[in-house]
Amino acid sequence: MTDTSYNHAINLDNFRETSINDGFNVTPDTLADGQVMVRVSKVALTANSITYVIGSQMGFLPYLDIFPAPQGLGHIPCWGFGDVIYSKHPDVPEGERLYGFFPIASHIVCTPGKTHGRGFTDMETCRQEVSPFYNEYSYIRKEPGYAPEFEDNLMLFRPLFGTSYLLHSFAEDRGYLEDADQIIISSASSKTAMGLGYLLKKNETANVKSIGLTSARNKDFVLGLNCYDEVFSYNEIDRLESNGKAAFFDVAGNRDVMASVHKQLGDSLIYSGFVGQTHWEHKDKSEEDNLPGPHQVVWSGPDQMMTLRERYGQKGVVKLVQAAILDFLMTAYDWIKVVPVEGSEAINARVKAILDGEIKADEGISLVP
Repeated sequence: MTDTSYNHAINLDNFRETSINDGFNVTPDTLADGQVMVRVSKVALTANSITYVIGSQMGFLPYLDIFPAPQGLGHIPCWGFGDVIYSKHPDVPEGERLYGFFPIASHIVCTPGKTHGRGFTDMETCRQEVSPFYNEYSYIRKEPGYAPEFEDNLMLFRPLFGTSYLLHSFAEDRGYLEDADQIIISSASSKTAMGLGYLLKKNETANVKSIGLTSARNKDFVLGLNCYDEVFSYNEIDRLESNGKAAFFDVAGNRDVMASVHKQLGDSLIYSGFVGQTHWEHKDKSEEDNLPGPHQVVWSGPDQMMTLRERYGQKGVVKLVQAAILDFLMTAYDWIKVVPVEGSEAINARVKAILDGEIKADEGISLVP
């Protein structure tokens, strides 16, 4: 009997409508020469996964093209782990455990192009419109500091902390760490914001104040992290100091929050960057042109990554980020309780829960397809 792969999809017109669809036959015969088949072990479902879907629909980057779905449907991209179960590529052995970008699915087929001792880059045609960053698979067992017991935290925090690291380096390159009196970060309970707050408080407290904005229900949790100099709920934005200069990193994507920050700070804002969309339903930008302060721009992680690669080289960047995240994970290990979710019905329920904002701030979701 031949096993058949399956995948989870959302209706792009109504995210709360989901389906489980059959894919391809899970046999070596499915593969062409040079391809490998990967069994998806587990993926982390985070608000960042929803940001990828929203970003693709808004035309920022074609994230939904990475794992093509039938018309009207979308495969949510997530970061996680998989195992090479069949290989017809001479340089990619069966049995390797991979870390990288996966859909919520049982299996994927990759076409490794550039290979090296640390992993490979997938050269599937559908993946060529995005930065190579999203197409790279690491042989995770060969990475310094790898331990199986840290896998859940790695897949929850690693891609998001990578964004945190890039945001910190972007702020440094633009002079905001010296020129601004405060750096304001919305969605302070999100993992990207946590990482940025941690880096700022650890390295920059003497230079600039880090301020986390969060919902009233998450304020106590965020205060307990101790990774911001100050924490305000969204209904306390009027407590932000309007004298001096401020840079705003909008991780929430909540248009009301963004407008409140601009109205409170006005011309004291020297930068307003759209980083993500944890509030996926807020897509109306019609009032932004009339807000005080600078026009909000879309911050680009891949652009900052290319800047760092030109400066330090690929290996240099990897070493810098790995050192920083190992330090961060030691601090953040107990911040999040990871909840494994198995089975199509349970996965559907968790996807809908994250869309409805019902996931607790201290809960991490590990989907096991």
